[in-house]
Amino acid sequence: MQDFVAWNLTRTNTFSVRSAYYAEWEGQYGQRLNRGYQAFGIKPHPIWDKIWGLKVPAKVKIFFWRVMHNTIPCRVALANRHIKVSGQCPVCEIGAEDIKHLLFKCSRAKHVWQALGIDDLIEKFCLAHRPGQSILEELLYSSPGQSMILGQAPLAELVAVACWYLWWERRQISHNIQVQSPERSAIAIKVLSSNFRSATVPNARVRKERWAPPTGDCVKINVDASFDPDILRGTTGAVIRDKKGKFIAACNARLDMVQDVLSAEALALKHDLFLAESMGCNRVVVSSDNTELI
Repeated sequence: MQDFVAWNLTRTNTFSVRSAYYAEWEGQYGQRLNRGYQAFGIKPHPIWDKIWGLKVPAKVKIFFWRVMHNTIPCRVALANRHIKVSGQCPVCEIGAEDIKHLLFKCSRAKHVWQALGIDDLIEKFCLAHRPGQSILEELLYSSPGQSMILGQAPLAELVAVACWYLWWERRQISHNIQVQSPERSAIAIKVLSSNFRSATVPNARVRKERWAPPTGDCVKINVDASFDPDILRGTTGAVIRDKKGKFIAACNARLDMVQDVLSAEALALKHDLFLAESMGCNRVVVSSDNTELI
């Protein structure tokens, strides 16, 4: 075999700038940090295992990582970096916007925590004079007796999603985009946290199903809907086929305001039954992945 040039820092043995940067950083800083940890007996802070172990979307974990490293560009952080910006909160316009104010002391944040039913707990942790990062850490390590809120996701995951959602809405407000009421924000937070937790089932298996033709002289409608809890919007789609699998019609639609997944599925079914009626299909069989609706 003829010799060839290979790069042993990637699986494909081909050079990449990313792998070279990682190797350079590890050579300059990584080994030095590891030697420092070993010399002084320092272990990584356990909060990181707690954050990365949460059953929340990756964007929420990354947001928490940025909060703990104080890299969220709130007004106080920008002012401390000598950026010409007012330190006043752009949402309530009362007080300086640091992490603690952004997530816990702002009037809108308080209303969201109240709608979630944990405002008393948040107020208790905010009594002491300490930064927002310390409050978040204590919330993540709260006692097991406070782990469930009204049958929703565990407290740590609910708090994590709520903090990320408050920051997302704050960015919307800073761009002059209208946001929903605190009550609707609380609903979206509960839906996002509970849906993601139920979707991450360990050892889940993919069930393979084939399209089954309808019986008799019926046509079959396959309908489905999607739901975005962040903005309370959804989309629908459907296809109509006869018993031989031949295409008859299809449609899709956007739902500008919907409360939850079940409502989106119900509106999707409504639209698709209208489509079947307009095509002259009076005998129909409906197939949906939402058994509660059917």
